[in-house]
Amino acid sequence: MFGPKPLKIAICLLLVSAWTLPPLYAQSGKQVVQEVVTLLSAPPNRNGSQRSIYEAVNRHMNYEDMCANLLTSKEWEKLPAAKKQRIQTMVQKLIEKRYYPRWQKLFSKGKIAFVGEAEARQDVYVKTHLTIGKKESQIVWHLRPKLGEMTILSLAVGRKDLLASMTTRFQRHLKEDGIDGVIVWLRDKLDEEEVHASGPTSSELK
Repeated sequence: MFGPKPLKIAICLLLVSAWTLPPLYAQSGKQVVQEVVTLLSAPPNRNGSQRSIYEAVNRHMNYEDMCANLLTSKEWEKLPAAKKQRIQTMVQKLIEKRYYPRWQKLFSKGKIAFVGEAEARQDVYVKTHLTIGKKESQIVWHLRPKLGEMTILSLAVGRKDLLASMTTRFQRHLKEDGIDGVIVWLRDKLDEEEVHASGPTSSELK
């Protein structure tokens, strides 16, 4: 039998090992990416499934953290809750209208191959290759845990990152016109997407 001292050491080691275990999530980063690709690869039918597909994709997207990253932490924290929610809603709608249809066409035409998965602090990066005909593009998915789930924060094609590109635009309009100017810009972009429907190419993921 263990004496008091060895028993105490064993208990301490057990507690330390429990604290250092990696967190468990319902799905891995790769599984989340695979599910989103599967959802966006499915052709919409005439029974209104488009909205349900987008809602299913949105459950894997982290729009809250995405919007917080578009501004500095100081800029984001000083915004009233109502304005944060308005920006988040507009960013979500813009990505739905601008990117979701293009991703649908690309993923339905192409083939996704999983290359690897890596962790950096709390975030996970899933590297994939998209092949359409003879053309291959590298897509890196940036995921972050949120409420016990792995969620998509951004994705990058080559060196073009969705979140980084949006951040550059946000900061430019913020500097020129303030946060209200950013909201006006978002509203104008949403209006443009209502009017213009562009066909996809592999570069449009950028």
